[in-house]
Amino acid sequence: MGTLSDDLHTFTKLEYEGRLSMVTEEQIRRHGVHRYMISFDSGEISPADGVGYAFSSQLPCKKNIQKIDSIFLNRRGHICSRTHSDVSRRHAFVAPLELGRVVDITVDVDRCLIYFGVWAPPPPPQSHNNNRPVAVKLTPDYIINNYHLLACATVEFGDVAATCRYGSTGHFCTVLKNTNVTVSFICPDKKQ
Repeated sequence: MGTLSDDLHTFTKLEYEGRLSMVTEEQIRRHGVHRYMISFDSGEISPADGVGYAFSSQLPCKKNIQKIDSIFLNRRGHICSRTHSDVSRRHAFVAPLELGRVVDITVDVDRCLIYFGVWAPPPPPQSHNNNRPVAVKLTPDYIINNYHLLACATVEFGDVAATCRYGSTGHFCTVLKNTNVTVSFICPDKKQ
């Protein structure tokens, strides 16, 4: 399906052009507050792409997206919920997904709340010697201190969890349609 970097933080979709592929974390969340950050680094973001939280008690997730219950941010910046094949927009909007932007997601599994924030990158830092961009390792602290928060929203998802047989149990996921799209998962601070 794709390649995963040695540090397990960067994924590039290489196969199944036009078909939805779901990339998930490796752990099911049953309780607590969990934070995720993801950037879309290269490729063409599709209208079907998104990031969010899927309700499930096991991994890997179901192959048919129409059988997945989730709450997610779509490419246009709308927060939506999916209950099987029914997709509905919530009354919240943040900024659209674009290359270089970082999506900050915090899920409170116990209180059925999800926060989405979209951060825009600063101008690339230049080296003093040759004015070439300097590579910067993205960390949550770097993003918060250097990126610009474009928009954020918190949405309650108890209604979706109530209809799901797993309740609020689930996992982080991102959906990619096009090949040659690269996403990076930014490790949350250990303090969180």
